Amino acid sequence: QNVTAHDFRVEICLKRKRVIRATLEGEALTMDQCVTALQWAIMALEHPRIHALSNWAINLTAEQKETNPEHAWFSAVTAGYNYFGSGFCRADPTFRFFGHLSPGNSVYSVGKTFGAAMEVGICEHSAVVELIAHSRLVRFITRLRPFFLHQFAEYKHTDFKFCDGEAMFVGTVIHSLDHFLLVRNLKDPLWLDVEDEKFGYMAEILRIATAGFIDDLPFLFFNKRFKGAKHPFFRAVYKEAASIDQGFADQLETCIVK
Repeated sequence: QNVTAHDFRVEICLKRKRVIRATLEGEALTMDQCVTALQWAIMALEHPRIHALSNWAINLTAEQKETNPEHAWFSAVTAGYNYFGSGFCRADPTFRFFGHLSPGNSVYSVGKTFGAAMEVGICEHSAVVELIAHSRLVRFITRLRPFFLHQFAEYKHTDFKFCDGEAMFVGTVIHSLDHFLLVRNLKDPLWLDVEDEKFGYMAEILRIATAGFIDDLPFLFFNKRFKGAKHPFFRAVYKEAASIDQGFADQLETCIVK
């Protein structure tokens, strides 16, 4: 049964960096349930919006292939992966054949969540700056974004025609770190409780996504990171990012390929 929830709250002690309590529609959640609900919110609600927005940062025209062939290739990779990623739900029979889904469960349910995410869009979130003193991620993003957009503006009308700077920032910086932190924060998909009466079906789908679609793809034959990219825009952004946080800078990817 698909249920729409409107009020999911997680209260955190910023000093200790610990969850104090979590509720869904006013009902208390266990920590296992909280982890499942948070992963679902990130992977099925927030992350698809990143993929959607990234489509406004690609250029596959013949002119782009001549003036900026590196970005044209990154655009092709992003467009291709976004297209194939939209077919996740069609793999339901395969997941079922290998026993990853309970008889009453279906990955088509996550497709409905994707649709809801697109309808809601991106909410106003300027208050996130209040977390700068407490969050390594927020500190990195808020410091890098102005430099990124300034550098992008210098090349927008020559090397990145028809591309939007905010969309490129989201589709590269935000997307890269979202995947990186999902891997780091949930090291083992088996931590997700598939036996839970309320969230077990969600946990099953999240296990599939975490195990097969979150970490880096092996055996890629091209450089996908800002580090090592040829265009001066990517090199300048990487240098600035490394001055802020070397660890995060090394994770920045130029296209969507996971």
